[in-house]
Amino acid sequence: MPAENLPPPDEIRRVAAEVLKRPEFHPDSLSNTTGAESIWLEILKWIWGGIEWLAAALAFLPAALQIPVAILLVLLLGFVVVRMILGVSRVARLPQTEEALRQRQRRALYPADLEKMATEAHQQGDAIEAVRLLFRAAILRLENAEKRPNRPGSTNRELLRKYRAAEIHSPLKTMADTIEMKWFGGRPSEPDDYDRSREAYESLCSVVTARLAAERTDAHEQAS
Repeated sequence: MPAENLPPPDEIRRVAAEVLKRPEFHPDSLSNTTGAESIWLEILKWIWGGIEWLAAALAFLPAALQIPVAILLVLLLGFVVVRMILGVSRVARLPQTEEALRQRQRRALYPADLEKMATEAHQQGDAIEAVRLLFRAAILRLENAEKRPNRPGSTNRELLRKYRAAEIHSPLKTMADTIEMKWFGGRPSEPDDYDRSREAYESLCSVVTARLAAERTDAHEQAS
């Protein structure tokens, strides 16, 4: 090229400086910006390699179906793996949740505490747990009324035998039968399980309240 057609030296230096500023002349910067893209490309290559391997294993199918079927199998496998991971994570959290609930129940000193937990369990869709809590609240009310705790570890049937001659036997039996059939027996719960047990519990509370009122009246009359 004739010298007179060359651009001025300053123009050459300016263009050269602009070219040298481009990303391709800075490998470190380029690798930083494309690192994540490279990882995703490797993952996609790995997945596609698996699809091709499955397609080859499905050689007995028509060629037009091999790739679609392989893709479907990969998606199905991914779905199963995700469900397994979610299931394991839920199971891992479950003991902690149940233990926290058990500790809260053990700390319950008043029937009202157990009543509140029963309402919460019902609202969360666990009707049978709600019935169990109502039964415990009923027994606690009876213990408070009698001013005498039951023997630790008493079974539901033992408690029913203890109160078989009392007015509270029928409501107690309603709750105990529901627990025995649905909790221990494994039968599916029904929508009215909680409602019937709640009605039985309120009936028992009315009997206990009336009994306590009568005892207070007798004590007052004797004191007079």
